[in-house]
Parts: sequence; C-alpha cells; structure tokens
Amino acid sequence: MLALKANQNTMYQDVVDLFGDVLSTGFAEMEHDIHRSVDKGHGTTGTSPDWTISDPTCIAYLNVKEA
Repeated sequence: MLALKANQNTMYQDVVDLFGDVLSTGFAEMEHDIHRSVDKGHGTTGTSPDWTISDPTCIAYLNVKEA
C-alpha cells in the first residue's frame, strides 16, 4: 500500500498518470485488484472503488523514476 500526497516530488503525478492510463485500458495485462467500500451516512449511500496494482514491473518503474 502506498499513500501519496501531492507535495511528494513527481511520484504523486506519476501514480496519477499511471492509474489514468490503466483505467482507460481496463487494466489490460496489468496485475491488479479492486475493493469497493460502501459508505452510509446522512441519508445517503455511496460506493467508492479502491484499486491496487501489484505488477512488479510497474512498481519497479515507479521506484526508478523517483530515484
């Protein structure tokens, strides 16, 4: 699990760009998982998806770019 803030050099934008790319292709050929959480409150119910990428090549690429 990786938590990023927008002030963390270029890593944040690299991850935003990565997820934008893989979401547009439906995670084609990318090891991933999805968890949907349900939030209830104030008379409304909402779901939010949480995606994880476990592709070692992708993770290594992000590590190299940040170094």
